[in-house]
Amino acid sequence: MPDRKIGLVVTHSANDPELATLPFMLATAALAMDVEPVVILQSEGVRLAVAGGAQAAAAEGLAPVADLMGAVLAAGHRVMVCGSCMRPVA
Repeated sequence: MPDRKIGLVVTHSANDPELATLPFMLATAALAMDVEPVVILQSEGVRLAVAGGAQAAAAEGLAPVADLMGAVLAAGHRVMVCGSCMRPVA
């Protein structure tokens, strides 16, 4: 694991696809710079953890959230989900 970390809080999903995408773009950039991304889904962002949620948050002209999140997970990093925020969604 890298010695450096960056924390990214995602608070949007399909309600604002651009704001849902940008933290994951930063996370994949961090991977390229050997910086560990620590991604936390809160508020509306927890919907990205529900089946189909990441696919629903597609911002025109930006990489798909599902692909970016997949890259973070494939690199061996976690995406943490706020349990309290998840209860109303599940």
